[in-house]
Amino acid sequence: MQQIFAWIFLLTQLAVAGPGKGVAFEKEEFSFSADYTETVKEFDLPFTNHTDKAINVLKVETSCACMKVSVEEPRVEPGKTGQVHCIVRIPDNTQPIQKTILMQTDAPGGGLQSTRVHLEVSSILKLSTERLAWTIKAATEEKTVRIKIAEAAQPTKLTKIECPGTLFEWTLKTIKEGAEYELRIHPKTTEKLAMGIFQIETDSQIPRHKRRSFFAVIEMAGGAVVR
Repeated sequence: MQQIFAWIFLLTQLAVAGPGKGVAFEKEEFSFSADYTETVKEFDLPFTNHTDKAINVLKVETSCACMKVSVEEPRVEPGKTGQVHCIVRIPDNTQPIQKTILMQTDAPGGGLQSTRVHLEVSSILKLSTERLAWTIKAATEEKTVRIKIAEAAQPTKLTKIECPGTLFEWTLKTIKEGAEYELRIHPKTTEKLAMGIFQIETDSQIPRHKRRSFFAVIEMAGGAVVR
């Protein structure tokens, strides 16, 4: 609880103080990507002391429990660059990780700086689309999602396809076992708005690659969202 209040306090201070005048991160947002098998990702976020005096990093924090941040050399001389070292524990899903890093220094004129981290987590399943859609009262034509396994992860087999409810019917065609498939889907009716969440399961030994989902919807013309 104490950490939560400290984080809120730092965000409040940042809003009041605004960007620091003399110390700045190299980028407003740093982007990285994690390979299929990585469970931990490490990287550095450079920042520069643009003042004419040495500064000290007093604190560096992030709100994410999955990310550890530190500064090995807290003292940075004028014109020199320091590094915030990040260690990210990748969760058991392939959703992108986006977090804010706050760094407090003793630089005069504004010692609180922030930057964002965007980490793409690669999936071994490459889908031709994340969403299939039919217009309400249109023909119940069959549509296809092509599923390819990343070459580095082959062979990985699909073990189950499921979608709760009885709105959609589907068949799975194997193009190449462990490498490529086609999932053919059609709604039983398009007389009313509907949404189905398909779950694809694999035999991957890496937890975050065991499941992947995508949507099938029956929507109004123009793409009104089903709720």
